[in-house]
Amino acid sequence: MEYQWIKNKRYKNVSIRIKEGQIIVTSPVQTSKEFVDTFVNQHTHWIQKQLAAYEAIPRIRPGMTLFILERPYKVVMGDVCAINLDKETITIDGNEKHWQILLKEIAQNQITPRFHQWEQAMGYSNLTIRYGYYASKWGSCRKDMGVIALSTKLLFVDWEEVDSVIVHELCHMKYPNHSQAFYQEVLDWMPNYWEVHKHLIHHCIPVLEKKG
Repeated sequence: MEYQWIKNKRYKNVSIRIKEGQIIVTSPVQTSKEFVDTFVNQHTHWIQKQLAAYEAIPRIRPGMTLFILERPYKVVMGDVCAINLDKETITIDGNEKHWQILLKEIAQNQITPRFHQWEQAMGYSNLTIRYGYYASKWGSCRKDMGVIALSTKLLFVDWEEVDSVIVHELCHMKYPNHSQAFYQEVLDWMPNYWEVHKHLIHHCIPVLEKKG
């Protein structure tokens, strides 16, 4: 099994990660090649599982239909990343940075009004909302700063699932933890939260197909 081996003097243990379909092993400087080979072989099942999960991720490419907040868009190639609501098209240029900028713009225009509806309904005001691509979370709340961050991954799920994340983060304004009281607050606002959350966490979020 081929892998990229990185020796790092700050590491005390050997670790494996999968990045864009590549196996990357990081180890302390003094670690031997034999030890790394054995370590990789011992984790073959986990590696194969992670590689399979990576291969299953939908790739955004010209000609496909991409659903943004339940609405279908035809993906076309162009000089700039853009969305055309009237023609129901998404234009990509193959540049990941440009793609992420577009996703933030779409989220700002389409999710923000929904957020403000919930914000008002739950008795809050003047909160700051930010967007970004967060690989391991759907959102976060900084109660002390009055800031809620939402992942642009939410563009690829259903509106009810977007609501579940918004409610979850707004409830953190009252309970900055995951206590029983916090989840009771969530359920008071969204009784079917756990059912919706179950669907949310099983979404396979599409990624932009890399050039070449």
